[in-house]
Amino acid sequence: AKNETVMATTRGTLVSVERMADNSFAMVLQNDAFVTIYRHVARALKTQGTAVEAGEAIGVADGEKEIGVELWEAGKFVNPEEVIVW
Repeated sequence: AKNETVMATTRGTLVSVERMADNSFAMVLQNDAFVTIYRHVARALKTQGTAVEAGEAIGVADGEKEIGVELWEAGKFVNPEEVIVW
């Protein structure tokens, strides 16, 4: 939904916050076990290098593009629906 908050799924550090060609942001959150990538974030609320807690607001959705979430462990894709409690 428009202006819906994008929240960190785990505690970690935002190792990358980059504006993409479509003017949205891709945000990469690293913790000890996982790397989580959030795509199509309309507005980033945190900057690269920021430590965040699980459930903390990191961005805002625009309501037009669906937020994409990828979860990786040791270089392998993990289905987020099997790990994250939404």
